[in-house]
Amino acid sequence: MKLVKKRKRDEKGMNHNFFVIKPVEFEHGKEDPFGFDDYSAKIAQKYIPFSGTIRKPIYLLFVAYVNWLITHKLLKGGISNEDVRLRVEKLLVKCLTLSDTSHNFIIGSTFRNRNINPFKGNDGNWVVQNCYKIYDKSAEDLVPPELIEDYHNKHIEQVKLLNDFLKRTGTPDANKRYFDSLIKQLRTKKSSMFFGNPLLARKFREALFRNLKETIKKKEFGADKELMKKLFVSPSKAPTALEQVLHSEDYPFKSLNHWFSSFILAVDADIKGENSKSLWATADKRYHDIENEYKHGKAQRPKNKCWFDRVADKYIKSDNFSESGWDALIRKAAREDHLLYTFRTDALGNLLKELDQYAS
Repeated sequence: MKLVKKRKRDEKGMNHNFFVIKPVEFEHGKEDPFGFDDYSAKIAQKYIPFSGTIRKPIYLLFVAYVNWLITHKLLKGGISNEDVRLRVEKLLVKCLTLSDTSHNFIIGSTFRNRNINPFKGNDGNWVVQNCYKIYDKSAEDLVPPELIEDYHNKHIEQVKLLNDFLKRTGTPDANKRYFDSLIKQLRTKKSSMFFGNPLLARKFREALFRNLKETIKKKEFGADKELMKKLFVSPSKAPTALEQVLHSEDYPFKSLNHWFSSFILAVDADIKGENSKSLWATADKRYHDIENEYKHGKAQRPKNKCWFDRVADKYIKSDNFSESGWDALIRKAAREDHLLYTFRTDALGNLLKELDQYAS
């Protein structure tokens, strides 16, 4: 499965971003012919120790909270843990999409006008890549137990409401009166994740912000005091600061992206039968410009994982070559800034922006 971001205009002309799930026919890694995705992830881990797909702080706390309730046997719906998780996620999405606020990165928000049945778990009418698969490991690393317990103690009445909800079965229509009443009760406290605000309540944002700062401080960015100041003193401007990092000579991201792009363009010239000598000279120079500690054993001519066969130093198309996949890589490689990978900086920037105490 692949996560795809689409833009859609609503009846008010507002733009919203949605995460939808697009089935992919090929195996894992089939869009990564030279292993650059995995390579980039290893580099990114040195700086940002969580998945690049996470965007919403509210999901970090939500996933940690649900898992905590299950671990402590506080949810007793008489159904499987998988169904518990999916049903509570559907309930959250219903609450988050009730308002007119932007639905940026709310998983399953494209289903908001369809017949989501929160009274059934895995009914085939839900996203495959649910919030637990996306956020689980990151929530485990970034959400301290005391934050979960603090939320639980301040919203202890939610446990009974959730257990009553999990005992219900049927269809949304048959449960409409009950469901309307449930939503109303869940929304009595503005600090509740079920209130309908995609932003975490300020108290919990501040706690998660402090923990995220300590986490990042222990990684490679932590030694850059000027950058840390930009990120954590003015979190609303973090995306801009991190974009500058991607183009900075002080970090490996620029040289890596330049090598990726020049390498891909040289291979493209080869498979088109064009003169590639100067392109390979550029690619080889950019490979040598990468500091040794960031090469991670990556060869100057990496072994192809798919789409290509290799004859001597030449890559040639194989039977499973994907024209559309390769064209997508070429378009990114040919960009003037050669920004093929963001090394999870966009995820960190979005989290910090939403965790800003002044976010609204």
